This record gives sequence, C-alpha cells and structure tokens, in this order.
Amino acid sequence: MSVVVEECRVRLTPGDDVQAALSGGGVVCFSAGVYPGAFTLGANVTLRGEPGAVLDASGKGSVLQISDDDLQIRVEGMTLRNGHNEAGGGLFLHGWSDVIVDRCVVEGARASQAGGAVYVSAGRLTVTGSEFRDNAGRFGQDLIATGASEVTIAGSRFASDVAAREGAVVRVTDSTVSGTLDVRGTTTRGPTVTIAGGSVPRVRNDANVPGTVIQQ
Repeated sequence: MSVVVEECRVRLTPGDDVQAALSGGGVVCFSAGVYPGAFTLGANVTLRGEPGAVLDASGKGSVLQISDDDLQIRVEGMTLRNGHNEAGGGLFLHGWSDVIVDRCVVEGARASQAGGAVYVSAGRLTVTGSEFRDNAGRFGQDLIATGASEVTIAGSRFASDVAAREGAVVRVTDSTVSGTLDVRGTTTRGPTVTIAGGSVPRVRNDANVPGTVIQQ
C-alpha cells in the first residue's frame, strides 16, 4: 500500500510571515533556518520542516499553543526551541484536538510551573521518534499530561522527567525516560500509565494518591 504525502500549500524561508501561513491551514513547509516567534495554531495544519528548520520563541511564550477544539495538527521534523511560559514552553495543548509530533526536537524550554517542554490538559497527543533535552520546570520538565488528556509516546527520548496527573491516560512504548516518570492522582481520580519496552528505570507512583501503572 502506497503512502500519499500531501503537497506543501506554502513553503517558507526565514523572514516570511509564519503566523499568517499557519492560520491558512494545510501543509506548511519550512526550509532550513531559524523562524523567531511564539505561534498559535487555530486551523487544521501540518508543519513540515526540512533538516535544520527551527522555531525559536526566544523566551516570549510557548513555541506552539493550541487551545481550540476539533483540530488535526501535525508537526514533523521541526526543532522547537527556547519557549518560556507558565506551562508548556515548547507545546501547550489545552483544546480537544488531535496533535501529532513526529521526529521533532524540543529543547531549551522553560515553565515557571508544570511541563517545561510540553503541557497537555485536554485532547490527544502522539509523540513519535522525538527528542527532549535541556528543558526545565517545577515538575514534568519534559512533559506533563493532566486532566482528561490522552498521550501516546513511541520511540522517543526524554532527558528529564515525565509526569502524569489527574485522569490522564499515558502510554510509553519503546522510549527512554532518563529522569523520573512521576505518577500522582487526586482524591477523585488517578492517571493510568502503561509502559511497554524501552528504558524507564525510575517510576514514582505517589503512595498517598496513586495512579495505575502497568508495565508490559
């Protein structure tokens, strides 16, 4: 069965108006280079980067923010760099949308609270073949899933901590978490985390308000 790759609707080079291109939806292709800014995604869109394509927020917000519902978003082959926010410096997902992050690097992200690199409190996030490094936050430095979110991780590497909270459903397959996979619920609900393969040597399930951890 052949795979159909959708053609670029627009091809950007450094200096082009990225936000306008993203607001138009479709497949937005990025040539190699650095694209400064923090961007909001509000349309069905694919961000497809050539090697060396970097979105750099320069500490001025989340690199990518998604708060709308019912969107289909893909981020392919991009580096998300230097996002700073209260939560989710690299990617902030707080909408009932489907987001795929494939073969990306998220680095240099900072959060004053949770989820230095990625914060997901609603919607579905799939992360494949990606790397997270040099990110920081109070907890969940590389990623936190909370609320009613669903997060699927495959073939990815996390240099620091990953956290699951409240009713989040998280599956980690054939991935490396060099920090701690930290699991904690609330008095009314707990997260469910499934680990299959890979290297996740440190799992902390809170003794007072635990979640469900399944190791396959």
